[in-house]
Order: sequence, then structure tokens, then C-alpha cells
Amino acid sequence: MVGQYLPEITVEQARVRQTSVDCSTVIGLRDRAILVTLAYTTCRAGAVAKLRLGDFQFDGSQFVLRFQEKGGKSREIPVRHDLEGFIRAYMQAAGIAGEPKDRPLCRVGNAVSPFMQRQTGGEVNQKDFGHLDSGSDVWESGMEG
Repeated sequence: MVGQYLPEITVEQARVRQTSVDCSTVIGLRDRAILVTLAYTTCRAGAVAKLRLGDFQFDGSQFVLRFQEKGGKSREIPVRHDLEGFIRAYMQAAGIAGEPKDRPLCRVGNAVSPFMQRQTGGEVNQKDFGHLDSGSDVWESGMEG
């Protein structure tokens, strides 16, 4: 991580990385949803970590993510169909779709993940994105030399 920012990646680099995630587990489905959310929305890791179930919503014509940004600002970003599918697959596999809307969207699981630093239960926080520094295998996989 450079300071508090994740390295910038292109949508194509994100696609390559998300295909390297093991999506046979809930942790892998979560990691893919987070990686693609970071890439497609260009939101800060802290804003993604703060997402609640109610922040993923249908606005009448499409799904949007409502982010709480730094300084108390909020913004809604339309969700691409592939990202919608990734988020829904994670929510279904994690069994969280029917939970109260104020519950965290992304949770730290009980299994080791190359994406998250800790494996205790609870909600994800920005520090859990520590493995996304520029030297991380998650970012380096698929990058051209």
C-alpha cells in the first residue's frame, strides 16, 4: 500500500485478478466481490469496508452501491451487471441476504484468505485490505512484466 491508497489498476487487470480468486468458498466469493467493487467504482478501501447490506440497493431501474466517503459525503454508483452478480453470489453463499440492512456487507470469515489479513469473525475494516499492497500476489497475478 502506498500511504493509505491502493495501487491503481485497470479494469482488465481487475478481471485477471478476479479470475484468480478461488470462488468455491464464501471467502473467495467475498474477495472477488471486493476486488471488483474496488476496481469498478474506484472508491477508497475504507468506503468499501463500510458498506452495509442496505447500501446495495435497487433504485427502480438498476442496482446501485451507496458509499459513505470521507468527510461525511455519500454517493451512489450504478452497479455493472457482472458486479451485481458477484455481490449477489457472495450474499447468497454467506447467507446474509435476508439480514437487517444495517449489517455489514463484507465480513471477515473464519478461513485464511490471501486477500484478508485476519481470520476472526466480524466486519471488514480498512486494515483488512493490507494484503492489497503493490507487492501482494493478489495484485501481481496476471500483471504484465
